[in-house]
Amino acid sequence: TGNVMSIYTRGDNSVNTGHLTQIETDIYGSSRLGIDEIKKDMEEAGTTDNGVLFNFQRGEKVYELGNHLGNVLSTIGDAKLPGSSNGNEVVDYTPKVQSAGDYYPFGMQEPGRTFSNMGYRYGFNGKENDNEVKGEGDQQDYGFRIYDPRLVRFLSEDPITQKYPELTPYQFASNSPIAGVDEDGLEWAYYDKDNKQVNINNSTTKEDKLKISGVRWSGYDVDAKGNKTAKAGTVATAFTFGKEGVTVSYLNSKGEGVQGWVGYKDLSTGNKNTDTKIGTLHPLVQNDMKSFVLMSKIRFGIDLRVTDGFRTVEQQDKLYAQGRTTKGNIVTKARGGFSNHNFGLAVDVVPYENGNLNWNTKYYPLIGLIGEGRGLEWGHRWKKIDDKPHFQNLQGQTLKQLRALPKNEKGLPIIQ
Repeated sequence: TGNVMSIYTRGDNSVNTGHLTQIETDIYGSSRLGIDEIKKDMEEAGTTDNGVLFNFQRGEKVYELGNHLGNVLSTIGDAKLPGSSNGNEVVDYTPKVQSAGDYYPFGMQEPGRTFSNMGYRYGFNGKENDNEVKGEGDQQDYGFRIYDPRLVRFLSEDPITQKYPELTPYQFASNSPIAGVDEDGLEWAYYDKDNKQVNINNSTTKEDKLKISGVRWSGYDVDAKGNKTAKAGTVATAFTFGKEGVTVSYLNSKGEGVQGWVGYKDLSTGNKNTDTKIGTLHPLVQNDMKSFVLMSKIRFGIDLRVTDGFRTVEQQDKLYAQGRTTKGNIVTKARGGFSNHNFGLAVDVVPYENGNLNWNTKYYPLIGLIGEGRGLEWGHRWKKIDDKPHFQNLQGQTLKQLRALPKNEKGLPIIQ
């Protein structure tokens, strides 16, 4: 994997009289956790000292605390510092903080917000600092190249710079450190709630698409003509559907990776009638319903139309009369005031296919999963009636409770 395991020295008379010595051992879990700095004399490692090969020691291990970007923010020693209220009795212990620091976006340490009393070798992005060259944190080893966070440039050319003619050979993170870490790409990969990548292609299953919870910076390929093409499993524009809006990740006109957030109230479903019907719903469910329609269209290619949203009691009574006392087919079993549509908490949706609404679509099983993924109750799950187009969110209320609640001037229940 390329991880550093140990560092040795020999011939340094200041360390174990010049013997071959293990001066540092990296500590790993799923990633690097810290460093053990005990100096082990390897030439005498097989000899015993009072029957003990190595005595247990504290004060030689240092553990790092980082963030989601991999930056080392502080280091803590394994020795505990005793605390006393009267100078005599030890009442508690505090950790020994060896170093701490904050970084500017491109990796330079913030003056006045950084200190170190032991010169820990790792810092920004978790990369190794070449502290002995320019000072602490002023030069980093990225493996292939050396990086100066003050200049915001690598000190040698990118070995694959011919693939990216639009970028300087010395750039870092495509000059977008907020969107990228140490990646060369300008595309976005989907990932699930477990932080595992979800590959998107023509054979991607609906179950995999439903697992998507966000996007992360990834890489692109360049063809023989210099055109950018998304790497396998990535997309040029990605959408993450939140509670109140959608995050869009895309390339701007300068070829830079950008992320922006748009509230559902400012987005159109692409159909004026559907937008209008969603706008008549109870404010507590409008975002849920619009995200449901948008996700179906953007991520799954299903153009849903809302055919029914909020109905007044009078409209419900008129619909109930259809097929009973007036002409037409029976379409509802609920009288006025007994349908969840009367409280603005329900919709009926139908896919628009080949220029027509298709009530017999084969996509309702998938539509149901999408709706349920947005927190909606699906009418197909009911025991007494099968209502595939129906989706609702009753906000934890029963029909009896909704009927009893006071209504506002629009006839919608006032839900606390």
